[in-house]
Amino acid sequence: MQAFFKDTSFLPMLESYEDAHHYYHERLMKSEPNLKIYRDKGIMPIGYRYYADRRRLNVTMSEVNHARGKAYTVDFHGLTLIEFHENGDIVIKNHGKKIVSIAEIIQKVLGGTRLQLWTDSHGIEVRVPNAAYHLPKTLSHYGESITLRFKGYVNNNRDYERDYEVIKCPKTYEYRLIRKEMNALRQKYKPFTDYMYGIAGIIDDLTQLKDYRSFGYKESTELIESEDVSEWYKVATWALKDSANREFSWDTGWTHKPNPKKAKALVETHLKYRYSDTLFKRIEQPKGKYKICSNTKFI
Repeated sequence: MQAFFKDTSFLPMLESYEDAHHYYHERLMKSEPNLKIYRDKGIMPIGYRYYADRRRLNVTMSEVNHARGKAYTVDFHGLTLIEFHENGDIVIKNHGKKIVSIAEIIQKVLGGTRLQLWTDSHGIEVRVPNAAYHLPKTLSHYGESITLRFKGYVNNNRDYERDYEVIKCPKTYEYRLIRKEMNALRQKYKPFTDYMYGIAGIIDDLTQLKDYRSFGYKESTELIESEDVSEWYKVATWALKDSANREFSWDTGWTHKPNPKKAKALVETHLKYRYSDTLFKRIEQPKGKYKICSNTKFI
Protein backbone atom coordinates (compact mmCIF):
# COMPACT_ATOMS: atom_id res chain seq x y z
CA MET A 1 0.00 0.00 0.00
CA GLN A 2 1.24 3.47 -0.85
CA ALA A 3 0.78 6.76 0.94
CA PHE A 4 -1.89 8.68 -0.97
CA PHE A 5 -1.97 12.05 0.76
CA LYS A 6 0.13 14.39 2.85
CA ASP A 7 -2.64 16.71 3.99
CA THR A 8 -4.60 15.20 6.90
CA SER A 9 -6.60 18.35 7.68
CA PHE A 10 -9.88 16.70 6.62
CA LEU A 11 -9.63 14.09 9.39
CA PRO A 12 -11.60 14.67 12.62
CA MET A 13 -9.96 15.07 16.03
CA LEU A 14 -11.55 12.51 18.36
CA GLU A 15 -10.65 11.87 21.97
CA SER A 16 -13.28 9.45 23.29
CA TYR A 17 -16.10 7.04 22.48
CA GLU A 18 -18.62 9.87 22.90
CA ASP A 19 -16.75 12.01 20.37
CA ALA A 20 -16.62 9.15 17.88
CA HIS A 21 -20.34 8.39 18.39
CA HIS A 22 -21.32 12.02 17.81
CA TYR A 23 -19.10 12.46 14.77
CA TYR A 24 -20.29 9.22 13.16
CA HIS A 25 -24.02 9.78 13.64
CA GLU A 26 -24.33 13.57 13.55
CA ARG A 27 -21.71 14.44 10.95
CA LEU A 28 -21.18 11.46 8.66
CA MET A 29 -24.57 9.74 8.66
CA LYS A 30 -26.57 12.98 8.30
CA SER A 31 -24.33 15.30 6.32
CA GLU A 32 -24.12 13.14 3.19
CA PRO A 33 -27.70 12.20 2.16
CA ASN A 34 -26.49 10.87 -1.21
CA LEU A 35 -24.30 8.16 0.34
CA LYS A 36 -27.12 5.70 1.09
CA ILE A 37 -25.15 2.73 -0.26
CA TYR A 38 -22.43 3.38 2.32
CA ARG A 39 -24.84 4.28 5.12
CA ASP A 40 -26.65 0.96 4.71
CA LYS A 41 -23.34 -0.87 5.15
CA GLY A 42 -22.40 1.23 8.17
CA ILE A 43 -19.11 2.29 6.54
CA MET A 44 -18.84 6.03 5.95
CA PRO A 45 -16.06 7.74 3.97
CA ILE A 46 -14.25 10.50 5.85
CA GLY A 47 -13.42 13.58 3.79
CA TYR A 48 -15.93 12.77 1.03
CA ARG A 49 -16.31 16.42 0.07
CA TYR A 50 -12.57 17.01 0.01
CA TYR A 51 -11.73 14.16 -2.37
CA ALA A 52 -13.93 14.00 -5.44
CA ASP A 53 -12.10 11.03 -6.97
CA ARG A 54 -11.63 7.40 -5.94
CA ARG A 55 -9.19 8.32 -3.15
CA ARG A 56 -12.02 9.64 -0.99
CA LEU A 57 -12.77 6.09 0.24
CA ASN A 58 -9.31 5.36 1.61
CA VAL A 59 -10.21 6.58 5.11
CA THR A 60 -13.51 5.34 6.50
CA MET A 61 -15.33 5.08 9.82
CA SER A 62 -17.46 2.16 10.98
CA GLU A 63 -19.74 1.18 13.83
CA VAL A 64 -18.97 -2.37 15.03
CA ASN A 65 -20.02 -4.70 17.82
CA HIS A 66 -17.31 -6.36 19.90
CA ALA A 67 -17.63 -8.94 22.65
CA ARG A 68 -17.08 -6.14 25.16
CA GLY A 69 -19.61 -3.77 23.55
CA LYS A 70 -20.06 -1.33 20.72
CA ALA A 71 -17.09 0.47 19.20
CA TYR A 72 -16.31 2.97 16.46
CA THR A 73 -13.33 2.38 14.19
CA VAL A 74 -11.22 4.55 11.89
CA ASP A 75 -10.00 2.46 8.96
CA PHE A 76 -7.37 2.94 6.27
CA HIS A 77 -7.75 0.79 3.13
CA GLY A 78 -9.93 -1.55 5.17
CA LEU A 79 -7.38 -1.91 8.01
CA THR A 80 -8.65 -0.78 11.40
CA LEU A 81 -6.19 1.74 12.87
CA ILE A 82 -8.16 3.12 15.85
CA GLU A 83 -10.97 1.64 17.95
CA PHE A 84 -13.03 3.73 20.39
CA HIS A 85 -14.71 1.44 22.97
CA GLU A 86 -17.59 2.18 25.33
CA ASN A 87 -15.43 1.52 28.41
CA GLY A 88 -13.07 4.34 27.42
CA ASP A 89 -10.36 2.19 25.83
CA ILE A 90 -8.71 3.56 22.69
CA VAL A 91 -6.91 0.82 20.76
CA ILE A 92 -4.38 1.67 18.05
CA LYS A 93 -2.96 -0.86 15.57
CA ASN A 94 -0.57 -0.96 12.63
CA HIS A 95 -1.22 -4.57 11.45
CA GLY A 96 2.47 -5.38 11.25
CA LYS A 97 3.12 -2.59 8.75
CA LYS A 98 5.41 0.42 8.72
CA ILE A 99 3.61 3.06 6.67
CA VAL A 100 4.00 6.78 7.24
CA SER A 101 0.32 7.41 6.43
CA ILE A 102 -0.77 5.07 9.25
CA ALA A 103 1.20 7.11 11.77
CA GLU A 104 -0.08 10.37 10.28
CA ILE A 105 -3.73 9.31 10.47
CA ILE A 106 -3.51 8.12 14.08
CA GLN A 107 -1.57 11.26 15.04
CA LYS A 108 -4.16 13.58 13.47
CA VAL A 109 -7.24 11.82 14.88
CA LEU A 110 -5.95 11.52 18.46
CA GLY A 111 -4.02 14.78 18.16
CA GLY A 112 -1.78 16.74 20.48
CA THR A 113 1.94 16.93 21.16
CA ARG A 114 1.79 14.66 24.22
CA LEU A 115 1.04 11.65 22.00
CA GLN A 116 3.42 11.32 19.08
CA LEU A 117 3.88 8.58 16.51
CA TRP A 118 7.10 8.08 14.60
CA THR A 119 8.06 5.51 11.99
CA ASP A 120 11.46 3.88 12.41
CA SER A 121 13.18 1.07 10.53
CA HIS A 122 11.34 -1.58 12.59
CA GLY A 123 7.77 -0.25 12.84
CA ILE A 124 5.90 2.60 14.51
CA GLU A 125 7.06 4.16 17.77
CA VAL A 126 4.39 5.59 20.08
CA ARG A 127 5.61 8.24 22.52
CA VAL A 128 3.89 9.74 25.53
CA PRO A 129 5.63 11.94 28.14
CA ASN A 130 8.57 10.03 29.68
CA ALA A 131 7.71 6.76 27.93
CA ALA A 132 8.00 5.09 24.52
CA TYR A 133 6.25 2.03 23.11
CA HIS A 134 6.49 0.11 19.85
CA LEU A 135 4.27 -1.51 17.22
CA PRO A 136 6.55 -3.80 15.15
CA LYS A 137 6.27 -4.09 11.39
CA THR A 138 6.78 -7.87 11.13
CA LEU A 139 3.82 -10.05 10.16
CA SER A 140 4.36 -12.19 13.27
CA HIS A 141 3.18 -9.12 15.24
CA TYR A 142 0.10 -8.58 13.03
CA GLY A 143 -2.45 -8.69 15.84
CA GLU A 144 -0.60 -6.58 18.41
CA SER A 145 -1.96 -3.25 19.58
CA ILE A 146 -1.54 -0.50 22.16
CA THR A 147 -4.46 0.48 24.41
CA LEU A 148 -4.75 4.10 25.60
CA ARG A 149 -7.00 6.01 27.98
CA PHE A 150 -7.80 9.69 27.61
CA LYS A 151 -6.91 11.39 30.91
CA GLY A 152 -7.98 14.94 30.15
CA TYR A 153 -6.24 18.15 29.17
CA VAL A 154 -2.93 19.55 30.35
CA ASN A 155 -2.25 23.28 30.37
CA ASN A 156 0.98 23.63 28.41
CA ASN A 157 1.85 27.34 28.42
CA ARG A 158 -1.82 28.31 27.90
CA ASP A 159 -2.16 25.70 25.19
CA TYR A 160 -4.37 22.84 26.34
CA GLU A 161 -3.05 19.50 25.13
CA ARG A 162 -4.71 16.09 25.23
CA ASP A 163 -3.13 13.73 27.71
CA TYR A 164 -3.17 9.94 27.37
CA GLU A 165 -1.92 7.04 29.42
CA VAL A 166 -0.94 3.62 28.08
CA ILE A 167 -2.70 0.79 29.92
CA LYS A 168 -1.72 -2.13 27.68
CA CYS A 169 1.15 -2.62 25.23
CA PRO A 170 3.02 -5.46 23.48
CA LYS A 171 6.33 -6.62 24.88
CA THR A 172 9.45 -5.22 23.24
CA TYR A 173 12.85 -6.86 23.14
CA GLU A 174 16.48 -5.98 22.68
CA TYR A 175 18.57 -8.45 20.70
CA ARG A 176 22.23 -8.72 21.67
CA LEU A 177 24.85 -10.46 19.59
CA ILE A 178 26.55 -13.37 21.36
CA ARG A 179 30.16 -12.63 20.45
CA LYS A 180 31.45 -16.09 21.35
CA GLU A 181 29.04 -17.72 18.89
CA MET A 182 29.80 -15.13 16.20
CA ASN A 183 33.57 -15.61 16.54
CA ALA A 184 33.12 -19.37 16.23
CA LEU A 185 31.10 -18.85 13.04
CA ARG A 186 33.77 -16.51 11.64
CA GLN A 187 36.39 -19.19 12.30
CA LYS A 188 34.27 -21.78 10.49
CA TYR A 189 33.98 -19.53 7.42
CA LYS A 190 37.61 -18.37 7.50
CA PRO A 191 38.74 -20.52 4.49
CA PHE A 192 36.14 -18.78 2.32
CA THR A 193 37.09 -15.35 3.68
CA ASP A 194 40.76 -15.98 2.84
CA TYR A 195 39.73 -17.12 -0.65
CA MET A 196 37.69 -13.93 -1.16
CA TYR A 197 40.63 -11.76 -0.07
CA GLY A 198 42.76 -13.63 -2.62
CA ILE A 199 40.25 -12.92 -5.40
CA ALA A 200 40.22 -9.22 -4.41
CA GLY A 201 44.01 -9.16 -4.76
CA ILE A 202 44.02 -10.27 -8.39
CA ILE A 203 40.98 -8.39 -9.75
CA ASP A 204 41.52 -4.65 -10.18
CA ASP A 205 38.17 -3.73 -11.72
CA LEU A 206 34.88 -5.55 -11.22
CA THR A 207 32.97 -3.56 -13.84
CA GLN A 208 33.34 -6.10 -16.66
CA LEU A 209 32.81 -9.12 -14.41
CA LYS A 210 31.00 -11.96 -16.21
CA ASP A 211 28.61 -14.55 -14.78
CA TYR A 212 27.69 -12.15 -11.98
CA ARG A 213 24.43 -12.52 -10.06
CA SER A 214 23.18 -11.75 -6.57
CA PHE A 215 22.35 -14.21 -3.79
CA GLY A 216 19.91 -14.40 -0.91
CA TYR A 217 21.29 -15.13 2.54
CA LYS A 218 20.20 -18.78 2.53
CA GLU A 219 21.63 -19.61 -0.89
CA SER A 220 24.92 -17.77 -0.31
CA THR A 221 25.65 -19.55 2.97
CA GLU A 222 24.73 -22.95 1.50
CA LEU A 223 27.14 -22.41 -1.41
CA ILE A 224 29.94 -21.44 0.98
CA GLU A 225 29.32 -24.55 3.09
CA SER A 226 29.49 -26.74 -0.04
CA GLU A 227 33.28 -26.15 -0.13
CA ASP A 228 33.11 -26.16 -3.94
CA VAL A 229 35.65 -23.61 -5.22
CA SER A 230 33.59 -22.86 -8.34
CA GLU A 231 30.64 -21.95 -6.13
CA TRP A 232 32.93 -19.96 -3.84
CA TYR A 233 33.99 -17.88 -6.84
CA LYS A 234 30.37 -16.94 -7.59
CA VAL A 235 29.67 -15.87 -4.01
CA ALA A 236 33.01 -14.05 -3.67
CA THR A 237 32.56 -12.02 -6.87
CA TRP A 238 28.99 -11.17 -5.85
CA ALA A 239 30.09 -9.94 -2.40
CA LEU A 240 33.04 -7.99 -3.83
CA LYS A 241 30.97 -6.29 -6.54
CA ASP A 242 28.04 -5.44 -4.27
CA SER A 243 30.42 -3.79 -1.79
CA ALA A 244 32.90 -2.31 -4.29
CA ASN A 245 34.10 1.29 -4.18
CA ARG A 246 33.00 3.21 -7.27
CA GLU A 247 35.71 5.46 -8.69
CA PHE A 248 35.72 7.76 -11.71
CA SER A 249 38.51 9.02 -13.92
CA TRP A 250 38.41 10.75 -17.29
CA ASP A 251 40.65 8.06 -18.78
CA THR A 252 38.76 4.92 -17.75
CA GLY A 253 35.35 6.22 -16.71
CA TRP A 254 33.61 4.47 -13.81
CA THR A 255 35.35 1.51 -12.21
CA HIS A 256 34.45 -0.79 -9.33
CA LYS A 257 37.41 -1.34 -7.04
CA PRO A 258 37.13 -4.37 -4.71
CA ASN A 259 36.87 -3.67 -0.99
CA PRO A 260 37.34 -7.01 0.80
CA LYS A 261 36.57 -5.57 4.25
CA LYS A 262 33.12 -4.41 3.13
CA ALA A 263 32.60 -7.70 1.30
CA LYS A 264 33.39 -9.62 4.48
CA ALA A 265 30.89 -7.49 6.40
CA LEU A 266 28.25 -8.27 3.75
CA VAL A 267 28.86 -12.01 4.07
CA GLU A 268 28.65 -11.73 7.87
CA THR A 269 25.30 -9.98 7.51
CA HIS A 270 24.02 -13.02 5.61
CA LEU A 271 25.39 -15.27 8.35
CA LYS A 272 23.47 -13.28 10.97
CA TYR A 273 20.23 -13.74 9.04
CA ARG A 274 20.89 -17.47 8.56
CA TYR A 275 21.89 -18.24 12.15
CA SER A 276 19.90 -15.60 14.04
CA ASP A 277 18.43 -18.20 16.42
CA THR A 278 21.86 -19.04 17.85
CA LEU A 279 23.66 -15.72 17.41
CA PHE A 280 21.30 -13.41 19.31
CA LYS A 281 20.08 -13.29 22.87
CA ARG A 282 16.63 -11.79 23.47
CA ILE A 283 16.23 -9.46 26.45
CA GLU A 284 12.83 -8.01 27.34
CA GLN A 285 12.83 -4.22 27.62
CA PRO A 286 11.07 -2.55 30.56
CA LYS A 287 7.53 -1.37 29.84
CA GLY A 288 7.57 2.12 28.36
CA LYS A 289 11.35 2.11 27.86
CA TYR A 290 11.49 1.07 24.22
CA LYS A 291 14.65 1.92 22.34
CA ILE A 292 15.63 1.06 18.79
CA CYS A 293 17.67 -2.14 18.49
CA SER A 294 19.49 -2.45 15.15
CA ASN A 295 19.70 -6.24 15.51
CA THR A 296 15.91 -6.56 15.30
CA LYS A 297 16.17 -6.77 11.49
CA PHE A 298 17.86 -10.17 11.74
CA ILE A 299 15.05 -11.76 13.79
